[in-house]
Amino acid sequence: MKHSAIIQENLDKRKTKKEKCAYLLYAYKEWAIAIGIGFILVIIFVLLMGNTQTTDLTVRIISELPVSQDTIDEFSAEIQAELGEETTLDIQNFLAGNTDQEQMLTTQMTAQEIDLLALPEDPSDKVLAVVDGMIDENNIFTLDGYSFSSAFNAPHADKITNLKKGLHEK
Repeated sequence: MKHSAIIQENLDKRKTKKEKCAYLLYAYKEWAIAIGIGFILVIIFVLLMGNTQTTDLTVRIISELPVSQDTIDEFSAEIQAELGEETTLDIQNFLAGNTDQEQMLTTQMTAQEIDLLALPEDPSDKVLAVVDGMIDENNIFTLDGYSFSSAFNAPHADKITNLKKGLHEK
């Protein structure tokens, strides 16, 4: 390998391989640091990509009052029982009248991130106003006092079909 004259001169003064390697590492420390940082970034990127978990079904419960965590856990258990334990769910409660949550819901709907919308059995006008135009009224089923409807352009329509089919067979 060709080195600059100064590096080659100082390298020739070294006697052992260990001394030569130490000197080369010193002489090319900037390159060694850059390669090390690049290598670490590649490892971090690979680890992050391997640890990402995708959601199989996204459910948004729209109500005027907060839904208890027990209710959310019951929905989660029943849906997982129908679709299989390996199903990853994202169930959240959005409150009608909360402007921030309504904007987030609209953004998620626009980005086609929501699969199912759940409404209380007798939804208020405020709740209906929030979901106006978001639900597929031809694709509604009930579960524990809530009406579930697939969202338009739901990303996991096959999972919704399997869930609906499984609930109707009971």
